[in-house]
Amino acid sequence: METKIQDLLVQIAERECNARPYRLEKESVEDYRKALGAAAPAGPFAIDFAPGLSAFSDFVVTLTTARLTNLDRDVLEVEYRNGFWDDAWDGYFYHRALLVSHVLAYDPRLMNVAEFTGSLGYFHGVRAFRKGRYIFLKKGPMEASYERNSLTLPIDSLSADLDNPNLADLSAIFGGDLVDDLRKWVGVETIRRDVSVPARYAFDVFLSHSSKDSLRAKELADALTAAGKRVFFSPDSLPALGSADYMKAIDEALEGSRHFILFGTKRENILSSWVEAEWRLFINEIRSGRKSGNFLTAAGGDLSPADLPLSLRYYEVIPAKGDYIERILQYVI
Repeated sequence: METKIQDLLVQIAERECNARPYRLEKESVEDYRKALGAAAPAGPFAIDFAPGLSAFSDFVVTLTTARLTNLDRDVLEVEYRNGFWDDAWDGYFYHRALLVSHVLAYDPRLMNVAEFTGSLGYFHGVRAFRKGRYIFLKKGPMEASYERNSLTLPIDSLSADLDNPNLADLSAIFGGDLVDDLRKWVGVETIRRDVSVPARYAFDVFLSHSSKDSLRAKELADALTAAGKRVFFSPDSLPALGSADYMKAIDEALEGSRHFILFGTKRENILSSWVEAEWRLFINEIRSGRKSGNFLTAAGGDLSPADLPLSLRYYEVIPAKGDYIERILQYVI
């Protein structure tokens, strides 16, 4: 039976919030103010920004979808904390939407909501979410750390042999039974694709990094560019491409890059969901024979090879210190 997202949202908001963070249909701002009574935070004109249930629900769905891709709160704060909802009542509406989305992302009834039917599943206590070319996996309760309880996989990797590094990591974290369950769920026969290698690459290097490492990664990007390399570095390249579809632009850049460099200073940075999606997809392309370029990790800060997942230790790891850029240039000819 289909479940309405607003029904779940209302139940969670009534349980988790000290006051209703949305107006009911056709409820006036003044009636909403009276309904909140003493629970209404003080502030001139702030009540005028109170969202209707439909608008609040749409924003919660957006946040929940982001959470299902294993984005942590810090990333959500950067990407979605904008606009008057954040300003009104010191973020009253925004923080309630954030709270509701957090609880909603762990509610199995979400599988029966139209917006998530077919893209969300649970297997052996592991939550699986499909979006684009990726599957985002998470196990454990809301309080569990993302660092060692989550994984981002290219869907195509499920059709590979079990010695594929992506599947080896999946088995190590979640157990081997999950591979077969996911294969049945997505239907590996339907996701096989024949991708021809581009005759000419748009980029020599795809430089992947967490936003937390942007400053250090930009030093590498600038050095590679100065050496005559065409570098895809998202903070610079995405605005230049003028694409509003971030995921599509990233996929196209990965497709059009000959080599891949992963830059990171901490394990959690290289395992942030979208960074992990990028490097796993490129590794899968190499393993499938669709890519012939090099893959390497530039390990900055205190990050050591021992901190890296097995999939990354299989390829070249270069400490990001001293003349490391000269060493990297040898791999991106």
